[in-house]
Amino acid sequence: MSITVKLHTSLQKKTSHGVQNCLVITLPDRATLFDLLTELNLIGRDQNLLMVVNHRVCDSTQVLHDSDSVDLIPVISGGD
Repeated sequence: MSITVKLHTSLQKKTSHGVQNCLVITLPDRATLFDLLTELNLIGRDQNLLMVVNHRVCDSTQVLHDSDSVDLIPVISGGD
């Protein structure tokens, strides 16, 4: 199945062609967000990511479906 992944802020990658902020990833049927994070080498960062599938906040156990749209947004904190 094919998943569109939008990378936000610090997850975006700079390439010779500019900033890469959107990927199309092929995963096996019934793959989860955890599987996607593994594919993107982001395991261990899931506690610091807001994961949104088709405009709904989800956790890493969310099963993905063909044509899903996933936004990976790093959690940012600051202040005193």
